[in-house]
Amino acid sequence: DDFQNKSLQNIQWKNDSSSFSFTRKNPDTGLVDVHEYSIDSGSTTLLVSGVSLQYRGKAIDVSQIRWTKNRDYLLISGKKNVTWDNVDEAPYYVYSTVSNKLWPLANNNPGLRNVSLSPGGNRVGWVLNNNIYISDLKSGDSRAVTNDGGENIFNGIFDYGSRAFGISDAWHWSPDGKKL
Repeated sequence: DDFQNKSLQNIQWKNDSSSFSFTRKNPDTGLVDVHEYSIDSGSTTLLVSGVSLQYRGKAIDVSQIRWTKNRDYLLISGKKNVTWDNVDEAPYYVYSTVSNKLWPLANNNPGLRNVSLSPGGNRVGWVLNNNIYISDLKSGDSRAVTNDGGENIFNGIFDYGSRAFGISDAWHWSPDGKKL
């Protein structure tokens, strides 16, 4: 049995419900691998080896993964840090299953907040230093959507009082992924 006495993390169902992916630490390498379990066949397949999930020779401390709809890209959250106001921040990476290449968002900055894939899976957005950024996954080009964020201007996040109600994500993609 593939799952007996083994811990699975980051379970994510495929859109057609035929399989789900998950992460599991490889006992031989100590790295986190991404696998897929097929419901029909009951078999497990290695999708992405932990060896591929390294940036500048260092293994990513994977805390969460999210697939794009077409599964061409995998969004990977590195080690999360919880701030004084209970907000998760982390470095994020994109892995292309087409080119088998990995790259960081925002130059590997560990302070990314509210990172979200567009519904179509062709872009990713995030908040950094109270500004919103988006990146095209195919080209890797990133740009600032706002540039006036600061101590008193919050773009893409709520202030501390609003977060007390359980809301922290102050930006969302439109259903077609063309607008914020």
